[in-house]
Amino acid sequence: MRVPLNDDGLIDADTFALNPDWATCSRYWATDPDQHWPVEREDGRWLVRCRPNDELISFHIPEIPLLLGAQVDILGTDGSLNIFVITNISARLPSTRKVG
Repeated sequence: MRVPLNDDGLIDADTFALNPDWATCSRYWATDPDQHWPVEREDGRWLVRCRPNDELISFHIPEIPLLLGAQVDILGTDGSLNIFVITNISARLPSTRKVG
């Protein structure tokens, strides 16, 4: 997942608003092509919508600090629970420069 974080480790809504296309969630499996989905903000919640097997599933990202080594439980609208561990945090931020 690539999202801008504030000093508390929460997704930074202000930075996100400047360049929402930069925030993405990716899946890399050896048996399937790589997949990438946008991170979205809806009704005050963070989510990722994806279409595995042409079925729309939304995954809600919890409002917790995303810190190195933290476990993040992401609940899908289909009832699935996906558990991730944060293994890398980079200081790279999206460009806010407008081109054109």
